[in-house]
Amino acid sequence: MYLTIVGLFRLFVLNCKISISKSMQYRMDFVISLFISLAMTSIGPIVQLLVFTQSNGFPGWNIDQIILFQGNVLIWLGLRGTVFGEVRMQMMDMIRKGTFDRLLMKPYPPIGVLLASGFSLSGLGPFISGMIVTLYAVVHMKLQITAHIVGAMLVMIISGLLVYMGLLALFCCLVIFVVHMEKMDEMFDNIIHVADYPLELFPKLLKYSFIFIIPFAVWAYYPAKTLMGEASSIVYLFFPLSIVFFMVCIKVWNRSLKYYASSGG
Repeated sequence: MYLTIVGLFRLFVLNCKISISKSMQYRMDFVISLFISLAMTSIGPIVQLLVFTQSNGFPGWNIDQIILFQGNVLIWLGLRGTVFGEVRMQMMDMIRKGTFDRLLMKPYPPIGVLLASGFSLSGLGPFISGMIVTLYAVVHMKLQITAHIVGAMLVMIISGLLVYMGLLALFCCLVIFVVHMEKMDEMFDNIIHVADYPLELFPKLLKYSFIFIIPFAVWAYYPAKTLMGEASSIVYLFFPLSIVFFMVCIKVWNRSLKYYASSGG
């Protein structure tokens, strides 16, 4: 297991280098794309600001806190887009073309190879925008960043990546069965879009589901609460919860893999 994880990490680093090298071949295209991405992702906080000021707002949140929350949403959007941005497209493309078979012949688990091949610079724009918005909110609200907060944030970043990897594994399972469905990618985005809103907006049953069953709350809600000094020790519970969620998703993936019929099926 240890050697497999180390090998997959090396594969991820190699894929990062290849992706960056390809992007740097056309530097002007990369720079223009980055600026467009920064501009587009900056619309999110502006829209939230307009919604907040033109309505009753979100229960328990003031405008500065919502800006901080939106900064965390953008950071997470950029982080998952950078680390795993290519996974879904690669899986759908390989299943349609019948080239998924080659992953079955590699020395590492197919889902591990997929996840290690997902690096994309397309997520850099949202990540930078999120860091700027979050930094502005932290300074404007005069928040104190302690060692405890930094530690909690690191735990939630790792936990959040595990949760997202689990969801990607489930997405790949669905691709195996459906093979071709144009709206599948959009459907996946709409499902995880619920993490872009504070938990206070949801009924109690959904709220606890997003904490203990599918921990969407680890992506933006609790990081924002932690930065504001309002989160409890529950943030450390996300790590074991995310491991359990990831392992369950991998179990589902392994069972689904048995139904893969290859290009001739």
